[in-house]
Amino acid sequence: MGAADTQRISSPGDLDLPPEVFKVLLNALTDEGLAAFQRDLLQAIQRAQQRNNLRPVREVLESWYRTLVVRQDPDFEASLTWARQSKDRDGITTVDELMRELGR
Repeated sequence: MGAADTQRISSPGDLDLPPEVFKVLLNALTDEGLAAFQRDLLQAIQRAQQRNNLRPVREVLESWYRTLVVRQDPDFEASLTWARQSKDRDGITTVDELMRELGR
């Protein structure tokens, strides 16, 4: 993480996100995904308020957006299948275990 990644974000204008982030997220998520996104965003807002820093909000928006971009790749399902079947692992044995360990 560089110095720019740890600086305090005090204004919504300083979130520095691509303009399409909100449109993509609201249009691409299923009802279940939207509920999870809203939960994560509300938790980030709570952390931002406690820290007086909008960085947690930016991190949630950016991570959800980047995840959607990756999942929209035409090769995503094949890559996910390959990752789940891969024998070359250190520590975590499957993608599913990693997801559980990350609390998803």
